[in-house]
Amino acid sequence: MMGFAAYFEAQLYGSCWISTNPLTHTPSMVSWFPALIPLRNLVRLLPGDKIQFHIDRKIDTGGVWYEWFVEYKECVR
Repeated sequence: MMGFAAYFEAQLYGSCWISTNPLTHTPSMVSWFPALIPLRNLVRLLPGDKIQFHIDRKIDTGGVWYEWFVEYKECVR
C-alpha cells in the first residue's frame, strides 16, 4: 500500500451538495479535486491484515496542515 485516495461530500444547505466522490461527483465542478494521501514508506499487506488510518488537522498562526500515520497488524498465519 502506498497511500489513500481521499474524497469528500458536503451539504452546503438544504438539498445543495458538492462532492468529489466518483459515485456522487458534482457535474462541472472544476475547483475541487480528490486527494492522494501518500505514505512515507510502502506497506506490504496480505489478505486478513488490519490497518488503522489516523489523520489530524493542525492549525496555528502560520496556517493549516494535516498530519497522518498508519498502524497495521499482520494476521496470524
